[in-house]
Order: sequence, then C-alpha cells, then structure tokens
Amino acid sequence: MSEKPSEKPGADWFMAEAEKARGGNFELVPGMREQGKKIKKFYVESDYAPLKAVYLANASGFHVPDMDISWDAANMFAHNSPESKEYMRKHAGKFLGDADPERFEKLVAESDALAKAYRDNGVYVIRNESGVIPEEQITFAESWSGQKLVGTYAQAAWDVVGECLINFWEMSAEMAVEFQAREAVVEFFRNDPSAKWMSMPFPVPTSWPDPGPRCSAGDIKLFSDKRIVWGIGVAEPSHMTDFTKARSSGDEFACEIFRRMVEPYGWTVDIVYFDSNYTYHLDCLLAPLKEGLLSYPKGSLWTPLPRGSRTGRLSTSVAVTTTSVARTMCRWVTTRSSSAKRPGNIARIWTRLGSKSSLLPTSISSTLSAAVYTARAPRFIASREQLEGMPGR
Repeated sequence: MSEKPSEKPGADWFMAEAEKARGGNFELVPGMREQGKKIKKFYVESDYAPLKAVYLANASGFHVPDMDISWDAANMFAHNSPESKEYMRKHAGKFLGDADPERFEKLVAESDALAKAYRDNGVYVIRNESGVIPEEQITFAESWSGQKLVGTYAQAAWDVVGECLINFWEMSAEMAVEFQAREAVVEFFRNDPSAKWMSMPFPVPTSWPDPGPRCSAGDIKLFSDKRIVWGIGVAEPSHMTDFTKARSSGDEFACEIFRRMVEPYGWTVDIVYFDSNYTYHLDCLLAPLKEGLLSYPKGSLWTPLPRGSRTGRLSTSVAVTTTSVARTMCRWVTTRSSSAKRPGNIARIWTRLGSKSSLLPTSISSTLSAAVYTARAPRFIASREQLEGMPGR
C-alpha cells in the first residue's frame, strides 16, 4: 500500500486504496455514499421540530425470524397468535421474497409508500434503493443468534440527540441495519465538523440473555429545553422498585449510561414508567401532536411526565381512548378509524397531516410514533381480532 497522505482524512485514504484494489469506484451499498453527501449538517432539537431528513430501511433483506432458535426471538414472539407462530415456523430463516412472494410484494409496496410519503412532504430520504445488501450483513448475527437480517426497521440503527449520533442496538435480527447506511453516515461526518458519534453498549454475542445494559432508540423522546424522557415499561407499579421484575425494553442501568453520555452536552434525562401491557417502547405509546401537546392511551402511565425546565411544556398532555396499542406485540398503533391499518393508507394519512405535523418522525433516525407505526410491517404477529380487543377500545 502507498504511504498515507498526511493532508487527507484516513477514510479517504482507505477508500482510495479499496477502489484501486477493485479497479474502480467501490461501494458496499450502491448509492449510499452519494445520498450521504447531501447532508451538510445534522442536528435534532426535539421531537416537535420540523423534519428535514430521515433514514429509512427497505424490504430487500427481510428474512422470516426463527422464534425457536434464540432467546431474543423467543421472547419477542412468545405471545403471538397461533397462526403467526405457525407461519414463522414454516418459513423460519427464509428470505420472504422466496417463502411468500405475495406478502413480500405487499411489504415492498408498504415500505415504498412510506418513503414516498416522506418525499411528497419535502423530507429528504436516505434509503438503500439498490436492493443490494452484502451477504456479510445479512448473516451478521447468524453465527451466535441463528437469525438472519430482518432489516425493515431503520430505528435499529441510531438516534440523533442534538449534534450527537448515537447507535442503539436492537435484537439480533435487526442489528445490521446500521451497516447499510454506514457509507452515508461517513459523509455526514465529513461535512459536519461539529458532529459527534457515540454508541450505546453493543449486546454480547450470545443466544442467551446477555448481562446488559439493554436499550432501544424507541425508549426515548426528545423535548424542548434539551429534555429527554426515557420510558421503562413494567407490568404493575410495584415492579418499579423491584429490579427482579422484567423491564419491557430499556432498563435503569442503560438510562444511566445514556444520561452520562448526553449530560455533558446540556441534556437532562428523566425516567417515566408506563404499563408494559400496552407496549414495550415509549415511542409506541406517547405521540407528540404539536409543541407542548402529547397524546397517550388513558391509564397507560404509572408515573407522571416531568415538567419542562422553563415552560412546563411536558405537563400539557391528553390521555386518549381512541388510540390503543396492541398488547405484547408492541409495534402497532391502531385507531377507531380502520384506515390506519390498511396497507398504503399511511401515505394518505401523512399527506393529510402535512409536512409540518409533528406526527412525522422528527429526527434523522426515523423515530416513529402514532399512525406512522402502522407502515413498518409486515407484522404477521397479531390478528385483527387481537387488535380489536386491546386496551382503550
């Protein structure tokens, strides 16, 4: 190899060497580097701020999870309907496009509709449109978890707090989503000298529960005055002080690690406990509607939301009964209007709300809330009958 030029960043030198070795322009995921070059500055003020850019995943790497081979998948799908369990066991580990082409086409259409809804509302979308995913990323966690990439969930990659990009790591079947965007992220940091790159602890490679800490980007919501709410779900109030009882996703230890990361940049972090019978992520439960106004299912919070540091904005909220979150499946939000449950209608809902609505994800991490959650599927993990019987209906 040639000697590293002192005037160039290391990434430039390594990429130049890779390109020479391969006889041309080398990309892991075609097009991602060019997409990333358009981000000159990234910063997230709050979940109410206007959305400018978002990273979305795609359907091209979706493999059906094997719910019997690893602890994380078994835990995730333990309370699914018998029909969904039968489906997953029939197709476990298979690429959905081969196992069930009709369902895969619906998944692709739904994912594309979400991307189109963003673009139609003026949001810059970073997304792997090539259909190319390196095999190493598809099988990234397979050696220890038995799971191949699911990859429809971009929030498994990172969240942005102020000018800090923070990696969060989801269950093994989704971890490699971040790698698809790595070439774009590198360009963010070339363009923005104030950007910081951090990471929550990576899960221990094991098919059994790791020692933690455990967390997800879905556990946090960002508010004005540099305040962050970290949500922890427990089954009943007595479990808040009983640490032998399960937490729905992130735990107190992870929250403390996160707090130490962001506090030096002026952020404060408060914990709110919620009823895990509704969902397991705070962003499935709590939807910012406009500056200073939230909605959440009635009776779903065990502890009150904290007041804002200056304005008291976090104290203004509305508990609604028209929104219900499916028990244990954790990733759907339904409304009394059935339109939110039909494939493709998310685009029309979004267009009607308009690009300034804070129901749109508000950070480059594609943090999703309220109606937006219905477009992340294919979630073959609950029947309509199950959904209709959830709390708040």
